[in-house]
Amino acid sequence: MNENQLIKLGLNKEQASSVLSMHKKSIDGNYVPKARFDQINDAKKALEGSNGSTTDYEAEISRLTKENNTLKETHANELNELKLSQNVDLALSKSKAKDVNLVKRLLNMDEVKFDKKGSLIGLDDQIENLRKGESTSSLFEKEKVPTFKGARPASGQNRNVGMPDITKMSYAQLDEYMRNNK
Repeated sequence: MNENQLIKLGLNKEQASSVLSMHKKSIDGNYVPKARFDQINDAKKALEGSNGSTTDYEAEISRLTKENNTLKETHANELNELKLSQNVDLALSKSKAKDVNLVKRLLNMDEVKFDKKGSLIGLDDQIENLRKGESTSSLFEKEKVPTFKGARPASGQNRNVGMPDITKMSYAQLDEYMRNNK
């Protein structure tokens, strides 16, 4: 409302000015412009609308947490299987299996596990049984005892029996020895 509107209502100019100044004093600091009021009111309505869907967000978080835990468990199992497979392959190679994959198929992998120290349990017995078996012993290389051909190696005795020790000779003695024993 302004001063002209108050004069049209029947107030004189002094009364209209007085009413406006009193009104201004009464709302000073307590007045919110309409644009700001609408902005805050719209934000409030938006928040009230989303509060109803927090249960939807909580359900989504719960679902994603379960999915994440399932994936972690699957990954841990796959990693454990890979470690087990690699350690079995390494053990078969060390036991001199000719075809690691063929021998691996003959093993009962349900009995092969890791102990608390990370060592394989149940593998050595199975490998030994396959190594001793009639039909499976050919899957492993036989341990060969090295044989020497040709000259016999020295027996560790001093081969210079009867010869003088030239390391203890002087230059003149060595020269004389060399001239006499060509």
